[in-house]
Amino acid sequence: MKKFYISCGQSHAHSVSGRTFDKDYIAVIHAEDMEQARKNAFNAFGPMRSMMYTEEKPPDMSYFPRGVIGLERCECIACIDSADPVHK
Repeated sequence: MKKFYISCGQSHAHSVSGRTFDKDYIAVIHAEDMEQARKNAFNAFGPMRSMMYTEEKPPDMSYFPRGVIGLERCECIACIDSADPVHK
């Protein structure tokens, strides 16, 4: 799997399973390709995201002072609190 990075827009903030994701974080999503990474990001955050980066062209981490949020599995509403995630 490849690693993709997703940033949040300057005025966007999301609460996912008790965690806040905003402009000061970067999310890491592991996926087979960019299309799957986009789908996973949409499932987790909806349409309110800003940029997608790749391992080959990673983000400048100085813009994300709070660090990285890892999405090792889908974190859409159907999967977050499920013992048997829908999208795994």
